Amino acid sequence: MLGIWLIISNLFPTGVMRMDDAITHFITYSSAILQNTLHGTHVTVGSPKMNMPWCLVENQQQVVRIGGTCNGRDLLMFFIIFLWSLPLGDFMDKMVFSFIGIISIFVFNILRIYGLFQVALVAPEFFQFLHKYLFQSFMYLDMYILWRWYIKYSNRQHAFG
Repeated sequence: MLGIWLIISNLFPTGVMRMDDAITHFITYSSAILQNTLHGTHVTVGSPKMNMPWCLVENQQQVVRIGGTCNGRDLLMFFIIFLWSLPLGDFMDKMVFSFIGIISIFVFNILRIYGLFQVALVAPEFFQFLHKYLFQSFMYLDMYILWRWYIKYSNRQHAFG
């Protein structure tokens, strides 16, 4: 399935770029809304005229840039491909857990961007470490917990089925 995704992304790069832009748009604006709601600030999203259109801006200064690899698309694909490659569960179970996984990964990624924004403001010297290691680990832990939940659920269904 991963090979199919790689083929599709190479055959239809424009479609993948549109999907990337939509995901990045959603994650960036959601992170700005969370920041503004929790802290009463006026964080905005960079405009397309800026060199970096997908960034969180405070006081006319770019604080955090959300790149194509930071939007969570690869994590979504990785989660769904692995879930559907498991020989457990039926079609409906996989659809439900795919939906739950997508929502969970989006929520965790929005929280990750929010956290990185806070770190960039308060302790920028820790930003790279937290971005590359700690927060990324949380994303993988989220996927692992979802997979384990699906496997336990499927095994329980199979035992009672």
